[in-house]
Amino acid sequence: MVAPEDELEQRHFDLETGLETLAIREGRRTVDVVKDGVEVELNQEVQVIKDYRSELQERCNQAFEQLSRLQEARQKLQSDITDKYKALDIDGLCLSMTPQSPNISFKPHCMRMPKDTVTVQQWQDHSRHNKERADYQMCQSRRLRDAIMASLAQGRNRLDAHHTAVQFALRQRLHELHQTHDDLVWQRTKLEQEIATVEEDIRRLEAAIRDKDPYRKLAETRLEYRMDRPNMELAYDPPWHGLREERLSIQATQELLNGRLQQLWDALDRLRRQLAAVNEDISVKANSIRLDRLSLETHGRTRPPAPPKDRNYLDKVLLLRPEKTICERGVHYLPRPDLLPGYQTEQDCSYTAGCSGNQYRRPCHNDRVLGC
Repeated sequence: MVAPEDELEQRHFDLETGLETLAIREGRRTVDVVKDGVEVELNQEVQVIKDYRSELQERCNQAFEQLSRLQEARQKLQSDITDKYKALDIDGLCLSMTPQSPNISFKPHCMRMPKDTVTVQQWQDHSRHNKERADYQMCQSRRLRDAIMASLAQGRNRLDAHHTAVQFALRQRLHELHQTHDDLVWQRTKLEQEIATVEEDIRRLEAAIRDKDPYRKLAETRLEYRMDRPNMELAYDPPWHGLREERLSIQATQELLNGRLQQLWDALDRLRRQLAAVNEDISVKANSIRLDRLSLETHGRTRPPAPPKDRNYLDKVLLLRPEKTICERGVHYLPRPDLLPGYQTEQDCSYTAGCSGNQYRRPCHNDRVLGC
């Protein structure tokens, strides 16, 4: 199992991924700068990662505090056991003495009561209290280990769920952008066709207006020339009325065509402005598609792989297991000097590495007397 501090460091990649994806999507322009589902999911993912890292940091602090309490309990056990070994050495030495021993002598104050002398009940209570405190800290360590494992599992499940949700939202957004982009391309094609039709109509109308000019010139020239008739010949005769009506008819037709031409020019201007807007929208959508593709690749590519497993790590760090050594006088619980990773005993070794366990037994101080 991965330690919380390793998981905390690895989750930093997820946080960078979410923030980088949000930064990439800041490049969107104009109408595409919206708070869509992708942005909502990304913000939620970033917040979940921050909360998860805060929880991991709290678990790390709890683990370090528990480790300090375990080390304190171990230190007290070691101190108590050291004192007991010294007492065993002294009692063993006293047991080995005989009236013929060369190192015996009269002691003038041998009946005095040392200042720190305690009763047998106090001695038993002190030993039992040290053992119970160590057992309690081991129980707390197991509970903390279970809580850390639960936090890791729940946190990874939440991260995986939000990662999947962001990926789905990005793919859905890309699908919508592609659809909109294709619709805009189709609309641009139709606009270009419509513009080509209007331009062709404008050319025909301009040609029609130009075709009327010679007939108008002819009618006006005839009218102007007939004004030079002398004296009584300058009469309002039928030719004059005919030329006048012809000139007015041509002028009315040209004015009608010019009005229609102006309408076509206005329509062409509107179509061109609309085409420019569609081209701008296509450019915006293409930019958004590029950014969301990059976001999808970044969000999926920079996610770190699953961390390696080491099931004994927390056992070694957070659990203080008593180790039994058998002597003639009973069973003694020794504090483990191998709390930190690097040691394995027969209890720990589940890989049949050939550990005997006896290599870690602390030898008695007086094997000759006690026969350990």
